[in-house]
This record gives sequence, structure tokens and C-alpha cells, in this order.
Amino acid sequence: MRDNFVVKKSTAEVTSLISITAVLYATGADMLANIVFFVSMVVLLYKSWKDPEWLAAALIILETRVFGTGPNKILGILPEKLEIVVLLVSWTFWALKGFYNRKKIPTEYKWLQYTAVIIIIAAVMGYVTIGQSILFGIFLQTRLLVIFSVFPIIAMMKEKKSSFSNLWNLTKKAALIQACVNIMQMALYPRIQFLTITSENIRFGSIRITYGYVLIAIAFMMAFSEFLKKLDIKNGLYCLVYLIDIIFVCKTRMVIFGIVVSSVIVVLGKLKYKTGWKKMIVLVLLGVPLLIGMSDRITDLVTLTTTEISTNSGNYGVRADEIAFYTTQVKNPILGRGYISPKSFGGEVFDTKYGYFSLTDIGIIGLYTMNGLMGIVWFGIVATILIRRARHSPYKTYGIEYVIYSIAVCMTLLNFYYSSEYLVITLILLADEFREKQVLKIGNQ
Repeated sequence: MRDNFVVKKSTAEVTSLISITAVLYATGADMLANIVFFVSMVVLLYKSWKDPEWLAAALIILETRVFGTGPNKILGILPEKLEIVVLLVSWTFWALKGFYNRKKIPTEYKWLQYTAVIIIIAAVMGYVTIGQSILFGIFLQTRLLVIFSVFPIIAMMKEKKSSFSNLWNLTKKAALIQACVNIMQMALYPRIQFLTITSENIRFGSIRITYGYVLIAIAFMMAFSEFLKKLDIKNGLYCLVYLIDIIFVCKTRMVIFGIVVSSVIVVLGKLKYKTGWKKMIVLVLLGVPLLIGMSDRITDLVTLTTTEISTNSGNYGVRADEIAFYTTQVKNPILGRGYISPKSFGGEVFDTKYGYFSLTDIGIIGLYTMNGLMGIVWFGIVATILIRRARHSPYKTYGIEYVIYSIAVCMTLLNFYYSSEYLVITLILLADEFREKQVLKIGNQ
């Protein structure tokens, strides 16, 4: 009871500080907000000594830029670059604790060390291509470096049975907050603006808000996996709110496609169990009115996609041009052209064109551009690790959903790389061995 009180008190303190930070950013008090933000992060990291799941929570705060209220840069630093602090703190804490529980880290995760290989090769090839500093090239690959925080966080979380379930629930609640904030901003814009958005990002006559879309997508998978185990109202409502954000606010077609594909496959997989058909009938009964309510938007998305493909216009045409632009830079198909920063001398010519070309738009092809076939191998290794681990995890359904989703969207969205914060969270959750065996039994029904 006392431990539960301490956890709730700790959560309330951190939540209050983050809330104050968000309000200050939303009201334009950026300087004061920056101060409170750094105080919040210091407190959060300090509390992670006893509750290491807060290290993963710090990644969510940084990735979402304080739930979309923060500026693109905080004191001139991209929030994603601050994730290196989470990596350093996690390893420092683990070292101070004597690197304990090393043997409790899943053996499959040793293959994550291959990530270091592609980081170094990308940095070296950046030097070969434009003479960019190798050390500079390594340091800037924060999104890959942060993956190595998996090892200390898992080891430290193994000491506390509730850490994994705390992280699971924290992720779902953070996504719910982000989804609600996005929906509110969509409803109030342009009369009131409290998120850092621009009027140029328009689809179907209104703005798109994409803050935390990967967080919301994986939270949907989490809630849906629990909903499949037990058809409860709470997780059903979670799923509904997440879907409203994904379809009506984010409006990213590939995200919707990935969610649909992963959900359908896991539902079909449940049909081999006794209760699978009963749940299937309930899902159909619930899904039909939902589809009817969202039919207009779904029709708009399908029409837009078919029009772009048939006329080679819009995002489809732009991505075709982006692929041609970036793949011509690859002189070594095995190693790629390397990681090149636009801040390096001559780097901007390789980084973008027309001011809007971006490697982040072309998914796994962007990975091939930077890392060549070695990068494709890395993608395959990560997917294999997740599949192998999910098979023996109490979070099996979610793990399978995440892998299917990541593969389904990989032609335009590279979750393992550009949203590595959620790869870290997924790897951590799949390392959980503390949940009751009954959960496993229910999950297989």
C-alpha cells in the first residue's frame, strides 16, 4: 500500500511539472517554459533512479515536444538530440548499481549491437561522401544511439515487478492525453491555437495535426490487444479516441493502413481459439456502426490516394521524385551514401531539394540511401528480434501488431529508425517476465 502511495505521489509531481510546462509553452511564455521544462526533466530523471520506467517516459515527452506545445527547438536544440541525455543517465545509473541483472536481459537483444555497426558505417560513409567529421556523424545519429538505452532500462526495471505494467499504462495514458489535445486543437483552430502548428499542413480543407501519431498508433495496438483478451468498455473507449485522432486529425493514410492491416491479422489469428469467433462477432457488431460513422472520411482518403496514383501527382508524385533524388546519391549499394547532416559543409545539397524533399518521407528506401543493404539487414534483424521475443511474451498480441504495422508502413514511414523511442518502449515491454501466467493463458484464448 505504501509503495503504491509513493508511486502515485511521484507520478503526480512529474505530471504537475509537465502540465505547467505545457501551459507555459501554449501561452507563449517560452523562456519561463524552457526553465520549467529543464527542471521537469531533471526531476523526472532523478525519480528514474527508483522508477526506471520514467526514463522511457522522458523519451515520450521529448518526442512529442511536450505533447505538441513546445517549440521546434528548445534553446536552439532539437528535442530529439536531448534524448542522448536519457541514454547517458540510464547507463550512469546502471553503472552505479553495479551493472546488475545483466543476465536477465533477453538473449535475443544481443543482436541489437548490430546497430552500432550501421551507426559507424554511416558516419564513415558520410566522411567518404562529403568529408563530414566521423565523430560528428556518430553523435548526430541520436535516433539510433538511444536504442542502446534498452539494456540498462530493462536491467533496472527487472528489480521491480510493477515497472513493466506501469510503463504499459503510462504509454496508453500519455497517448490518450496527446489524442485529446490534438482533437481539441482541431476543434478550436484557428480561433484558438495552443499547439505548435502551421496553416500550410492542410488536408480535406482543414489542418492536419500529427503530434504523437506513432505514440497514439502503438497505444491503439496496446488497447486493442487488451480489448481482444477481454471486451471491456475502458479499452474500447481508448481505441475509439485513438481512432478519431488517427482518422480525423492526423489523416495520414499509411498510419491508417498499418493499423487496419495489423488489427485484421491479429483478429484472424484469434479465430483458431474457442472464444475467437465470439469476439469476432462482437467486433463486427461494434465495427459496422463505427465504419458507417467514418465512411465519408475513409472514402475521401481512398479517393485522394487513387487520384494521386493515377495522375502521378500530390504526395505520390513527390515521393517518386524524392526516391529518384536520393537513390542517385548512392554510389556504394552495400554501405550507402552515409549519414549526412545539412549543417555540414556541402551537406544541404544531399539533405534536401526544393526545401521539402526529406529522407523521412521514403521509409526503408531512405534507410537504403543512408546505410545501403547493411541498413536493410538491420531492419530485418530488428523485426526478427521482435518476432522471436513476442512469441514468448505476455504482450504477444501487441508485439505482433507492432511488427506487422512497422512492416506495412515501411515504404513511407520508418518506425524502427525515425520513431526509435517507441521501438525502445516495445523492446522493454517484450522483456517483461513478471506478469501472471494467467495473462498468457487468457491471451491464447
